[in-house]
Amino acid sequence: MRVIELDAQSWKIYEDYAGALRTALGSPKGHGSSVNAFIDSMVYGGMNEINPPYKIIIKNTKNLSKDIIEEIEALKKSLPQSWTNEEDEIKIILEP
Repeated sequence: MRVIELDAQSWKIYEDYAGALRTALGSPKGHGSSVNAFIDSMVYGGMNEINPPYKIIIKNTKNLSKDIIEEIEALKKSLPQSWTNEEDEIKIILEP
C-alpha cells in the first residue's frame, strides 16, 4: 500500500490542510476543499493522479486547531467503513 505523509506542523487554517492534501493526491486544478469534494475524487471520481489503495499519515497534529481536526475526522468518517476490495482501500492516520 502506498503511504502519503503530510506534515501538519505549519497548518494554521483549514485551507492549509486542504491544499496539502490536494497537492499530495495530485488533484486537478479547481478541485474543491470540502469533505464531499475529497470523497468524490478519492473514492468515486478517479480524478487524482494518486489512486487507491493508499494510507495518508498526517504527522505533527498535536497543535492543530479544533476546526482542522474536525474536518480531517469528518473525511475519515466519510470513507467507506468496510472495503469490498483491498485495492480500493484508503486509510487516514493522525500522529501527534
